[in-house]
Amino acid sequence: MRFGLRFACKDAAHLQGLARQVRSGERRGAVGGLESAADAAVTGEPLIIECLEPEEAQQMASSFVLLGCTRPAVEELTGDRPSR
Repeated sequence: MRFGLRFACKDAAHLQGLARQVRSGERRGAVGGLESAADAAVTGEPLIIECLEPEEAQQMASSFVLLGCTRPAVEELTGDRPSR
């Protein structure tokens, strides 16, 4: 299933800062994911993610709150479940 995480534009600078911290080794994490989230916050476009279950998208959105961001809105883009 495809979902979009729509970030608040006010979180763009914070997400960019987190990505810089990961790149410099100050923080552990996935720099690519943080950079993509920052780009999505800047453009206002949703960050597209693929999940097997809707709960995964909700959990991913909640994880950004732990990083100090506003919880991104979760939008279901397709109702199609991937074949297993």
